[in-house]
Amino acid sequence: MKWNGRMGGLVCAASVVTILLSGCAELQKTLDTMSQNAAEKEKGAFTCDARPKTFDASPFAKVAVIDQRARQRIVTEENQRQIEDEFVAGLLDKNYGVASRSDVESIASEQRFQNDSGMTDSDASRLGKMLNVPAIFIVSVTESRASPTKAPMFSEPNQRYYEVSTGLSVRMVSVEKGQVLWLGRCTAKKVSAEPENAKANLLTDVAKAVAANLPNREPAK
Repeated sequence: MKWNGRMGGLVCAASVVTILLSGCAELQKTLDTMSQNAAEKEKGAFTCDARPKTFDASPFAKVAVIDQRARQRIVTEENQRQIEDEFVAGLLDKNYGVASRSDVESIASEQRFQNDSGMTDSDASRLGKMLNVPAIFIVSVTESRASPTKAPMFSEPNQRYYEVSTGLSVRMVSVEKGQVLWLGRCTAKKVSAEPENAKANLLTDVAKAVAANLPNREPAK
């Protein structure tokens, strides 16, 4: 009977240990998931789309890029240039030639293409003819804002955090027909204690993501 009692105690103890270990494993799994979610929020979550997914890019040996300068600018001039530079870099990586910014800005300013509501597809077509390119990419910042939010897990105490939301839309306009040939859009969100820097950095990342959805152009042989 004593032996049975001891065995019963050992079995009971083993069961308790198993339950505790199982509980600890589940707790650790939960903590890992929460930590991963917090890290993803700080890194940024992207949602991108492009229509059409592919097209014949061979005719577009050289294109032009211009930013949509509407009256209510929601990013700084410097940030706008960084966004444009990032998108242009993406075009070059895909073997598109790009007209110089100085040529584009000079003609756009001279002809007063930009107005309070930004550049129209018809404007882009006329500008493209003057630049002697078959297509123009119009880059538009659609969103750039920061709202107070809860501090993420493992954050600094007494530190304010913000949910930063950004968005970019790029349309490719045919110079010959004045029609949209391609449309790329991307939005991104992240949590940051430095909202202004986060908005600027996230928008350049979004520009890179939009360019990545463009079809590759075969280099000239």
